[in-house]
Formats: sequence, C-alpha cells, structure tokens
Amino acid sequence: MTEQREAEDAAVAWIARLAAHDASAGDRAAFESWLSNDRSHAAAYAAMTELWQTLRPVARRAAAVHTSARRRRSWATPVALAAILMLAAGTWMWTMAPTVIETAVGEQRSIALVDGSHVELNTATHIELSARASQRGVRLQYGEAHFDVARDTAHPFKVTTPHGTVTVLGTSFNVRVRDRDTTVDVFEGSVDVRSSAAGMALTAGEGAVVELGAEPVPHGAPPPAWHDGRLLYRDVTLAELIADLDRYLPAKLVLADDAPTTQRITASLRLADQTEMLDALAEVVPLRYTQVNPELIIVRAG
Repeated sequence: MTEQREAEDAAVAWIARLAAHDASAGDRAAFESWLSNDRSHAAAYAAMTELWQTLRPVARRAAAVHTSARRRRSWATPVALAAILMLAAGTWMWTMAPTVIETAVGEQRSIALVDGSHVELNTATHIELSARASQRGVRLQYGEAHFDVARDTAHPFKVTTPHGTVTVLGTSFNVRVRDRDTTVDVFEGSVDVRSSAAGMALTAGEGAVVELGAEPVPHGAPPPAWHDGRLLYRDVTLAELIADLDRYLPAKLVLADDAPTTQRITASLRLADQTEMLDALAEVVPLRYTQVNPELIIVRAG
C-alpha cells in the first residue's frame, strides 16, 4: 500500500500543478515522463482524476473562496484543489483499502468474486482484493492460488505479484509466489505474463517462471493439482517432494542423512492430516518418520 499511496499522492500534486494557469510546457513534459515511468503512475493518475471529477463542484467553491482572499497569487486555485484532493484521498484510501484474505498452513479456501470469478487459496497464502468496482484483479503477496476468471473482454483481470503481473480476459490458471520467483501455469485459454523486463503469452498446458527484473522463462512441469484435493507428483526426487509437502504441514519436515533424497517418485497424495499423508507416502517409498516434537518430523530411510 505504501507504493500505491505514494503514486496517488504524486498524482494529486500533478493534477494540482497542471490545473494552474501558469503551468508550463516543461511541467507537462515532466508530467508525461512521470506518467510513463511506471504503470502504477498511470493507474494512480486515472484514479485521482476520477476522484477529482466527483469532487469538482466542492473544489470550485473552495477555490473561489481561497482566490478571493489571495486574488493576486497564481497558485491559489491549485493549492485549494490539492488540499481538497489530499483530504479526500486520505478518506478515499481508508474506505477503499483492499480486503486481505489469508490461509493458515494446511488450509485451503474458496472465494467467489463479485464479477463471477472464483479463487481457490492454497496453504499459507496472502491475497488482497481491490475494493474498487472498476478494477478486476487481486494482489498475491505470497503463497498459491488457482483462478477461474469470468470472461470480460472490456475489463482484463490482473494478478499482481512481487515479481510481475498476469493479465487475462477470462480463463483458468494457477499462480504460486515464492521468495525469488512466481510460477504461472495455464489450464484453459491464454494469459499474458509480464515482469518489469519483458512479457510473454501462455496458452493451455504452458507455464512460466517470473523473476523480478528478468524475462519470463517457460517451464515444462505439469500444472499442480492441489485444487482438486490431491497433491500430484510426477517424477520428482524425494527431496523435492518433501520440500513441497512441508508447505502443508504444521511441523517442519527434515530428511535424515540416510534418506534416499535423490530417489525419483511419482505419487498422488490426498490432502489430509499430516499423519495420513506421510503414511501414504511411506507406502510408495521405503521410509519411516519420527515426530520429535509438535514442530519437527524427521524422515529416515525405511
């Protein structure tokens, strides 16, 4: 929210400056440079302009009063305009703050959006839903979510992550955010995946990994199936499987030195309690596990 608020504060200042009768060509050139510098600037300017259109009658009356008191000062009108916008923006930001939804470790949750889209949140996930009716989309801060987006060609749906954005008109796809990257997998239709460096289009059956400031990289791994109530692993090592399974369990999973970490595994595990999931894994791989305490489980060779 800090970056968004800073962009909107700057947009307010630009609206006020450009409204002044002594606004110069240099001011307008500087504004155009600021506007094109970041996509968030254009969005902030559009939002503040919309707010200004709503408040214009009030601002005109306030500006008239202010100007009559300081008639010879060219900045009187923009100062009044900026003051009103700043006050309104503060109230507007408070009332239009995004709705934050989180899931705990091991929890899944389904959400129906007002546009008819559906979002399923996976374990340990944090998303923010925009409160603005004119915007379709969410911010996925961390974790994983599966999206079934209602089609609307006039209003693209956008998923924003710390590493980039995913834009769709209406389709089914999965997004997972990790510390260093975001992974996108498409089930139906097509999506546009973009980082600050470049973008690429993906269609059904395709996926990509997005890192901050780098071009998206295609990846050939099969789409995850967690949203169907099962964890499906195809030809992964035991170390990779345990690392992923660890996301769903309250206790930390640690592989002992004798565990067959490089053994490749194909398995389907039903999302359930940790004991049932580990017991099911032990039927596929010769291993055993010991719960040392509520926060630690050691996995050893069977």
